[in-house]
Amino acid sequence: MVWFHIYRGPKCAAEKYADGKLPCGDHYNASGDYTFGGGPTHQWDDGALLHPTATGNDNQTELWDPNTPYTAPTN
Repeated sequence: MVWFHIYRGPKCAAEKYADGKLPCGDHYNASGDYTFGGGPTHQWDDGALLHPTATGNDNQTELWDPNTPYTAPTN
């Protein structure tokens, strides 16, 4: 499985590997996520944008329906 995390700035990207205090606060600071791959029981192909809210939670906007089977384009 492969994960891509898009952060809100270079300072916040370091939080993924921080051992101590998080550089951008006490919450996850990604602005987007993409998950691909998986195992024999489930394959992921999920992309989402994350929008921060005043409460510190993220609203998530799916970029496509991750539950729809892939259909290859025709030439």
